[in-house]
Amino acid sequence: MFDIQPTIIRFEQKNYPALLREIKDPPAKIYVYGREEILQRPWPVAMVGARMMTEYGQRAARKIAGELAGLGVVVVSGLMYGIDTEAQVAAMEGGGESIGVLGFGVNNFFPSTHEQLAKKWIRRGNLVLVSEYPPEVFPQPWTFLQRNRIVAGLSKAVVVVEAAAQSGSLVTARLAGECGREVMAVSGGIFNKFAEGTKNLLNQGALLVSSGEDIKQEITGRTYRGRVIGIPKVLKIEDKREAKKKVVGWKREEVSELGWRIGELLKKYKQGLTSDELQKILGARVEELQIELMELELGCKVKLERNNYVLF
Repeated sequence: MFDIQPTIIRFEQKNYPALLREIKDPPAKIYVYGREEILQRPWPVAMVGARMMTEYGQRAARKIAGELAGLGVVVVSGLMYGIDTEAQVAAMEGGGESIGVLGFGVNNFFPSTHEQLAKKWIRRGNLVLVSEYPPEVFPQPWTFLQRNRIVAGLSKAVVVVEAAAQSGSLVTARLAGECGREVMAVSGGIFNKFAEGTKNLLNQGALLVSSGEDIKQEITGRTYRGRVIGIPKVLKIEDKREAKKKVVGWKREEVSELGWRIGELLKKYKQGLTSDELQKILGARVEELQIELMELELGCKVKLERNNYVLF
């Protein structure tokens, strides 16, 4: 049970975040845990990226987030494992503030190991949590996709640190572009599979950044390296509904070891398996399996049919 009580802010109230009010489908109300004044700061920037990040991605996220904190920029993200948490914790450790946007109700924190992390930073005054869902709502793949519009909506810009070709981070980037927010990306190595998405973003007009100062200069309207760079309002980032039509088989390098084992099992059991059956066969921890199944659903690798997980 999450023991911090929320403030409920409705769309018609004056303290509803002004940036969030501007998006196409703003939530009618939001549940806010922590200092709501953080939502009114002038320079919020979202940092998103891969769950299975590389060491380079981790270092880049922490470096840039720490620099943003020092410049008075609020870091917005989803408080999930990977780039999200690395960026948010680095910002708060640097004395900055952060907004965590949840895709569930706080009484069903996901991953559960982040609940105590969130409480610690809320009580220190560095973190505010936002959710459009009442406390009892369970996390589902669709609630995380819905959450992405709020991450984009609460931000002046979205920075993608690492992203595979079909990463959920690209959905956030697309939504940001559609509502006129700046889309930025960090470059990655040519051999890094988690740089394919960021490379595609840069090819489509996203702004290349490598420091907090790059980002702060852009969102405050000053020239960037001697010139003003415009970002297209609508980036042509492939929607997951279209992407899933193109998924043919699995590539070993695209999934974790557990994800690969799940795929091999589901090839064998054509009728599918429940999460309980998968847990018993694989011997995986329940939460580890839940996280992996959600990642596979978001990546259009598996789907849930009549309580059974089957391959696309």
